Amino acid sequence: MGEVTGKDTAGAGIPCTFGPISDIAADPRCPRFYESFGEDPFVNKMMSVAITKGIQANGDVAACLKHFISYGAASNGKDYANSRISDYELFNYHAEPFRAAVVDAQAKSAMIGFNSINGVPVTASMEMTVDLLRNDMGFDGMLVIDYNEVYNLKDRHRIATSKEQSVEIATNQTSMDLNMVPNSDDFIDIRIQLVNEGEFSQERIDESVERILELKFDLRMFDTPVPGEELALAVGQQSDQDLALELARESVVLVKNNNSVLPIAKEANVLVTGPTADNMGFMCGGWTVLWQGYEDSVPYADYDTILTAMQADNRSVQGHVGVNIDGSQADDYDASIEAAKSSEYTIVVAGEHSYTEKPGDINDLSLPIGQHEYIKALAATGTKVVLVLVEGRPRLLDGVADVVDAMLVAMLPCTSGGVAISEIIYGDVNPNGKLPFSYPKHAGNIPLVYYHLPSEICTSEANKFEVVDCEIECKFGHGMGYSTFEYADLMVGDMVNGNVSVSVNVTNTGDRAGKETVMLFLSQEYRQSAEPEVKMLKAFEKINLEAGAS
Repeated sequence: MGEVTGKDTAGAGIPCTFGPISDIAADPRCPRFYESFGEDPFVNKMMSVAITKGIQANGDVAACLKHFISYGAASNGKDYANSRISDYELFNYHAEPFRAAVVDAQAKSAMIGFNSINGVPVTASMEMTVDLLRNDMGFDGMLVIDYNEVYNLKDRHRIATSKEQSVEIATNQTSMDLNMVPNSDDFIDIRIQLVNEGEFSQERIDESVERILELKFDLRMFDTPVPGEELALAVGQQSDQDLALELARESVVLVKNNNSVLPIAKEANVLVTGPTADNMGFMCGGWTVLWQGYEDSVPYADYDTILTAMQADNRSVQGHVGVNIDGSQADDYDASIEAAKSSEYTIVVAGEHSYTEKPGDINDLSLPIGQHEYIKALAATGTKVVLVLVEGRPRLLDGVADVVDAMLVAMLPCTSGGVAISEIIYGDVNPNGKLPFSYPKHAGNIPLVYYHLPSEICTSEANKFEVVDCEIECKFGHGMGYSTFEYADLMVGDMVNGNVSVSVNVTNTGDRAGKETVMLFLSQEYRQSAEPEVKMLKAFEKINLEAGAS
């Protein structure tokens, strides 16, 4: 994926791309949740390193690690907001993906986020951008400040009283090199003015100029100012579309399958319904063609939605909207309920509209109540209901998961998602995805990552004097398939040079070939310096086994 991103970026004549997103998705309310690799620091580290290496593989495009740092842990779940966070969490969870991408993948650039940490904007933090990023992590690449964030020191953070003071703070208190200026170039004039007034030195300017020029030389921009001419025709090539389809197949997660209702027979009578069943815009989400994405399928006419993919080969599949994305009843609501009564299976595709950044803030993580009511009304008809969730963050289901027969979490599979989901429902593909986050069940338990502290527990609803693990809808790492796997013979070797070898025998006990992701978690029983996490992922490997094989 990283290699394709780098190739296509160069093919567009652009020498850098704003990715990967190395933020830890610590709060499911966050409108940029879907841009990350999930809640786990180890998964984020591994993915950040791999994507960075891929983007920079051809040598003519720079990856940009973002958003430095703790941007995905806003205390109120809103975009741009403050993160109230301990040093332990910051350094052990949120910093690790960035550190690894700097050290192991030699990331060429990084971006400061919009957020504050414990009340201090990162755009004004020497501790974060110099001490941590430059000195501790050893980052020597170009550092860019996000959109208008220098002037936000005055307009939003309110630690500066003027544009001039904002520029002075961002220059003297951070190691930023490039300012993302949206609407004017007065930043240049202000900087010249401040140099002349002695507010910062020529040496400070030279530091940034040197890093910018080094990046341009590294990307060969003085020889080829606009890269990628030879790659322009390769953008969107068939092999890349095939890869996108394979990634969609691998990422869809089957989280419920009562009585093996899936897969279904291709001759079955099926209703496909819901606000996202025939809407590619909602399947792609924000940052797709437009900043906020699309609300319809207009730009994606050449791609199958879930409905059109399931209608292929003249299958007995009818489609209705039933309910709109905001939960209001669609014009065909009554007709869709009647259609469900005569359908053996109903595939209902629920979710949310496209969004990103501040416009994606929400006050309620629940799916719109009208979608809940529609799903329950479909289930009440007696049809077997398969719920497909197309969403950028895990929206609360408020009991809906209990009334459906099967459930797929697809997130935002975009243009390949329709075919991939259809293939999984009909059994052409054996699902093997695992959730990279904890799917919450109750608003009162948000946020709560799987590696929470032992003291972060809940009270039993049956007995208020009893403490229990907090209830969630689906656990981190959960994911089913049409094969079953048995683990046996766990072996832990002796420690050698600080490393321990762990092995386990895995057998495919199902009747078809399947993939399984083997995950190794470690727990520390006691720790004096601070509470230990209940467990943390330390390794994973996806294996492919034929039926009966080990």
